[in-house]
Amino acid sequence: PPTSDFNLIDEHQSTVATLQRIWPDILQLPKPPPETSYPFKISLIIPAHNVSPRELQTLLQHTERCCHQPEYIQVIVITSGDTTIHSKSETINVESSRFQTLELYSYQGNNGRGGCLNFGARFARGAIMTFLHSDTLLPEDWDRLILEALSSKNQEKPVTTLCA
Repeated sequence: PPTSDFNLIDEHQSTVATLQRIWPDILQLPKPPPETSYPFKISLIIPAHNVSPRELQTLLQHTERCCHQPEYIQVIVITSGDTTIHSKSETINVESSRFQTLELYSYQGNNGRGGCLNFGARFARGAIMTFLHSDTLLPEDWDRLILEALSSKNQEKPVTTLCA
């Protein structure tokens, strides 16, 4: 005879209960490392693929201006393609930056913006990685909004990865 939906639900609940009894640790998500193990709260990775130095400077100024606590942010800019930046001081005014750190790397691969994202993630030392495309502007207090969305009080809810 065909199995009813109620029988499937009962079987599923029974299986889950058995697994919880036998392997309680397997059904628990691992706890993240303590926040203090990261030197930054957020690593902001910006792939600057075929972006002019002027556009990049404008993006960085806007991102800093809209940041609630820039002293907790690591900014990683990955240049590739036709983006010609030879050094930070030539095109990016870092002396007046309030970010904790602003790092500039050049990606030589041929994988476009995706390759830049993966390359930049290698240098991230923040508890949260956020990717910002160079044609996107972040909202006011963007860092506070990200931290609130991913705070421990919201961990019982599903977490959606935020990519700008």
